[in-house]
Amino acid sequence: FKLFSLYSLMMSNEVIAIRVSCIFYAYNEGYGGSIMQIFRSKKDWWVIAFLVCMSGLLVQLLLVMYSKGTMQAYPLHTAVYVLTIIVIWWPVLNTRYQIQNDVLTIKSMWLTWRIPLSCIEQVQTTDHSIIAPALSLKRLRIDYVEAGISKFVLVSPKQQQAFIQALNLKALN
Repeated sequence: FKLFSLYSLMMSNEVIAIRVSCIFYAYNEGYGGSIMQIFRSKKDWWVIAFLVCMSGLLVQLLLVMYSKGTMQAYPLHTAVYVLTIIVIWWPVLNTRYQIQNDVLTIKSMWLTWRIPLSCIEQVQTTDHSIIAPALSLKRLRIDYVEAGISKFVLVSPKQQQAFIQALNLKALN
């Protein structure tokens, strides 16, 4: 891995002004020399608290079933409880935003969005609470055009300034 440092960038349209003194990018030679940046989703405390409580309730149900000896009698219930625990933690473990080869790839659970950076019209902060591949309410709204239709997606990278700078630098090149 090689490290590169980049300096401040100002974004127009009064949306966000950013000053990042130094960002490090990992250069991965296995991808034909292209820079790949991966940003993890920021996680709000209440999302984690909700998931811990839900998991705790499901584990409690499993323990009660085990202590009463009903796990073997109700294997479907056991499987559903275990799968529910896995599914509710899945987005926490795999929601990420990747920028490589002038494409923003957003992955959450089994869903994937691929947005060419040239199609992105605007990036702005928002606190919309609609369902999105974002685990925090401190979000960025990415407006883009796909097949002539204006669309948007909400993301919540941990390092918002670095993410916006990466989008802008890729779009400028």
